[in-house]
Amino acid sequence: MRRFAVLLTLLAVTAGAGTAAAQRRPDPPLDCRLFGDAAARRDCERANAGDGQAQAAIGLLYGRGNGVPVDYVAAVRLFRLAVDQGDVAAEVYLGAMYASGRGVARDDGEAVRLFRAAADKGHPVAQVNLADMYATGRGVARNAGEAMRLYRLAALQGNADGMNGVAWRLAMDGGNLDEALDWAARGAALEPENGGIQDTIGWIFFRQHKVELALFYAQRAVALQPGCASCQGHLGDIAAALGRQDEARGHWRRALDLSAGMPADPDWDRDAVARKLNRP
Repeated sequence: MRRFAVLLTLLAVTAGAGTAAAQRRPDPPLDCRLFGDAAARRDCERANAGDGQAQAAIGLLYGRGNGVPVDYVAAVRLFRLAVDQGDVAAEVYLGAMYASGRGVARDDGEAVRLFRAAADKGHPVAQVNLADMYATGRGVARNAGEAMRLYRLAALQGNADGMNGVAWRLAMDGGNLDEALDWAARGAALEPENGGIQDTIGWIFFRQHKVELALFYAQRAVALQPGCASCQGHLGDIAAALGRQDEARGHWRRALDLSAGMPADPDWDRDAVARKLNRP
């Protein structure tokens, strides 16, 4: 399943062309000598000349720390310039910065605005990120139906996280588990190393009472995404169902540690996990 995927958007979005707009140049200009890669230097020079798509690409390098030290403030500055020039991918990048509080004060409402702007233009990652906001009630009133609509839009464009979102909502809402498994499997075929999708598959099997299969996928999810609190919690539930109480308690403790200070998630009850640990 997805857990605030907007925080990971900088690693997931591909660059996209913007619409025609007045060019805006970074002031002060970027020092392109910092980039050792020739292609990055060319993008840097284009960014200095006012090319919005190049500004988004260089901002992404700063956000990732690819070829230059991580600099979220520089990334935000470049994303804003690109957004002002109509670059759709930059709207998603900048939304992710507001959602995570990287390089700018966290502002879920502004993140929603930016994701919606890009989603309305058909950007699948923006659709998934906006769906996540609706699913969790971050920056907007919680609306599971709108979340599902947006996940489906992304899924129909071949986006693996959109497929996972559809599968997870079906599984959580008591929908058709066979359909949920089909969507999750399609997502896994596209992104076999996506721990969130493996977690969804494991949880679907658990709900189908196929506990051994559930264990396999839940363990794979944790191996691929060890920092996922809900994945650890699910693995604990599955271990408990198999009578492995000590193992289950270890995963539940890990889940609580990982989720400390994180926003509440209506699809995963942290307090319920704590109550399991307090049982004699």
